[in-house]
Amino acid sequence: MFDLDLHKYENQEIDDIAFLFLEKPTTSLCLIERDWADVLEKIHKNTFRIDYGEIYRSLGPKGLQDYITDYIHANNIKVIYVQSVFNTEFDVHYLEQLREHCFLFTYFGDVIEYFNEKFLYIAQAFDLVLVDNYYEKYEFILYGIETLYALPCCDPEVYDGELEEDKNTDVSFVGRLDRLGRKEYLHFLGANGVNVEVAGTGSERGPLNSEEMIRLYKRSKINLNFSGIQEFSRKKIYKKLTRMKGVRCVEIALSGSFLLSEYTPGLEKLFKIGEEIDVFHDEEELLEKIQLYLHNDILREGIADRGYQRALADYDSRKTWKKLLQFISYKAAHKNYRPSPIYLDDEYLKMVSTQRAVSALNFLRQRQFRLAWEEIMLIVHSKKIAVIGTLWAMFREVFRPIVNSSPVLKRTVAKIRSFRAAPILRR
Repeated sequence: MFDLDLHKYENQEIDDIAFLFLEKPTTSLCLIERDWADVLEKIHKNTFRIDYGEIYRSLGPKGLQDYITDYIHANNIKVIYVQSVFNTEFDVHYLEQLREHCFLFTYFGDVIEYFNEKFLYIAQAFDLVLVDNYYEKYEFILYGIETLYALPCCDPEVYDGELEEDKNTDVSFVGRLDRLGRKEYLHFLGANGVNVEVAGTGSERGPLNSEEMIRLYKRSKINLNFSGIQEFSRKKIYKKLTRMKGVRCVEIALSGSFLLSEYTPGLEKLFKIGEEIDVFHDEEELLEKIQLYLHNDILREGIADRGYQRALADYDSRKTWKKLLQFISYKAAHKNYRPSPIYLDDEYLKMVSTQRAVSALNFLRQRQFRLAWEEIMLIVHSKKIAVIGTLWAMFREVFRPIVNSSPVLKRTVAKIRSFRAAPILRR
């Protein structure tokens, strides 16, 4: 589903348009970013891929910019997709320079958490921003940034295979536990006799690889999804926020399994609630619906099958990107570049400087002194730095491997963070 009709852009000849995918491969449990690059390469023969994180680590910020600029000219690139543009590899002003010569677009997930901190500033340098929640697009539109609701889609081949006949797990959850409300929900279920198999960061089992995650989806009668944001938010009011984990919903549906998700606005635009997935709003409703669906196989499996069929029809990334490429190609061909002023507030500049300080530290570890000095000079040039925050970030970078290697230290740090965090509000 898109919030505009893409069919009128179809049947254009786009094979000759050179498309550059600037990717930053990740070990994240979310498969979408790896999936999109692979799908684009399959369906568009004139696609180029660059791992910009690797080049940055080898050449530094200026070297990365020079490399990409030369690559664009050498391969006559017309369209650029920038993946995971959260960190210091790309300066916003450099992205604006690229926009003068190419059509530049990106995708933002978790907008509700990072809009004010990062995304609003970065988005200024793009011709088009894609978001995975219908309502979040208006955040950008109010600032004059063209934004499109782009459904979270995945490649069904990744989830292909026999559906699990023997669903030997009643209830499962895969995800981070350092998000608001998740531990409380899981504790409540355990206290009421519901055994939930939990995997992910912060759990005893720990993170799963993609194959293990999909197998758990398939053998679970009920797959849970939560919408709370990170526990350690800077503002207490953020504890009222929820976010839609749309990709996780699609992954579970494509695995042919039943999804029971905590409700958040926008979810009803992804699946039909009560027909293709179901939702809960609080602990009591969660327990009630788990008991309902565990004792009614026909009802549960019917909803799971309709969710699977909906995901195949609407959330297949091969189909979606074929349509999206037609639209992007049209926009690129009819683009009339106009310079746009870039406004960066002190809070954003201080955050970037903090990240650059950590990058400088890592370059020093690798004895890449010139690149470390380059980062330091960029910090000095910005004239914006949060001294305490930067020192704390560098401290964490140095001691994180030590903490992660010691279960005792990990528990101690977790207790300290829990003590510092504001009390969790019940929804």
